[in-house]
Amino acid sequence: MPNKASNGKNRNSGNGGTWHSQYPELGTAPVPIEPYISPEFFELERDRVFRRTWLCLGREERIPKPGDFFVKDLAVGKTSVLVVRSEDGKIRAFHNVCSHRSNKVEWRAKGSSDSFTCPFHGWCYRLNGEVLAIPDEKSFFNLDKERLGLTPITLDTWQGFIFINLKPEQSLREYLGKWADAIGAYPFAANGATCYEWSTEVGCNWKLIRRLQGGLPRRVSSSAVGARFLHGPKKSFQSRAVLQIVRPSSAMVATGQS
Repeated sequence: MPNKASNGKNRNSGNGGTWHSQYPELGTAPVPIEPYISPEFFELERDRVFRRTWLCLGREERIPKPGDFFVKDLAVGKTSVLVVRSEDGKIRAFHNVCSHRSNKVEWRAKGSSDSFTCPFHGWCYRLNGEVLAIPDEKSFFNLDKERLGLTPITLDTWQGFIFINLKPEQSLREYLGKWADAIGAYPFAANGATCYEWSTEVGCNWKLIRRLQGGLPRRVSSSAVGARFLHGPKKSFQSRAVLQIVRPSSAMVATGQS
């Protein structure tokens, strides 16, 4: 229900309009709860939203020197991402999976290294993802090492922020749109070189958390949220979603691409 004090106007709309006037196709009926509790709906979101959205993983200052890396496990994308600054200074991202037997290559959350070695069979990769060494290489027939490097993930940067896209359909600049023009002059590097992060687990769907972050009053009681969302039968499924995507979802909504 719209707040009577605001006469139904959305304070975030900027032009003083109402949501139902700006998006009449959404209708004015009560919002269904199925998208907040359905595992099937969430699987659609994995593919149609998060695998095609530019996700912000951090700042360039996190990996200032060649060999510096960090690993981001993205449950929402069902993948582990290895982000590294290569010897040429370029930042690259790879699926953190060995091309041999699909085991996880790098288990450390962050660090610095001149190469990456899979702990299972010892396949070794350069910082640019190419195969560096294969133990007992002579036992492999018709081995094409050029095709066996780490699988790359599309990566781009904007104002020092590192973005990846698992299934890109547009460039990062196209995705950011007018939002990038509006705040592009802000001195992010001067004010954001020190990075902090924290994580928590909340028993609800990611959309509800995003709604509480930016779309509702700051003070929201548990009764206002509703026991169905917080303590329903699909609590474990909802918790896993929130833990991994609350930060990328914030970036997604802020850029107007939700």
